[in-house]
Amino acid sequence: MSSKLFSPFTLRGLTLPNRIVVSPMCQYSSQDGFVNDWHLVHLGSRAAIAERVQAFADAAQRALKAGFKVVEVHAAHGYLLHEFLSPLSNHRTDQYGGALENRARFLLEVVAAVRKVWPADLPLFVRVSATDWTEGGLTPDEAEHVLRTEQADLVLLARELLRDPYWPLHAADELKENVAWPPQYVRAASSKTPLRENVDYSDLD
Repeated sequence: MSSKLFSPFTLRGLTLPNRIVVSPMCQYSSQDGFVNDWHLVHLGSRAAIAERVQAFADAAQRALKAGFKVVEVHAAHGYLLHEFLSPLSNHRTDQYGGALENRARFLLEVVAAVRKVWPADLPLFVRVSATDWTEGGLTPDEAEHVLRTEQADLVLLARELLRDPYWPLHAADELKENVAWPPQYVRAASSKTPLRENVDYSDLD
């Protein structure tokens, strides 16, 4: 039985060769653990919220111009959109607070604005914090189980790929999946390991 983790995945006009994704990660800019001007965003009025919504759309347009094929709206991990989603941090009494449909209003407005400028044939991801921290890390078997039971289509890894940049290759070995390796690394693989085809970047000019 072939591995689900290393099976292709098509989303709109993009086909990924496997279901392992490097998760976007933040840039830490605090000084001695304290927030500074880099972190501060003032949202005192609906006009300010509208400005933030437009800022997300503008960022998506810049990503498209730069040649990106996937864009993700980060609404997790305690960041701005997550602060609106969570009842622990959102104590607003206007249309952006209270019930879930109100707390999600900001995120939905951002997604709608981004989708207007993002091509219909390209994927738009939204990341949410669906659970709290759990014991242990993600293993290849757990990743495979999540995909086979259709709990998810993709597995996004962040800190684990910082600890082990070769996690996909190690996972393939553990799952007995003979995936292609980059030519630069194939001398460290078994004799039956196929070579990965070179990527043609000429169409990005």
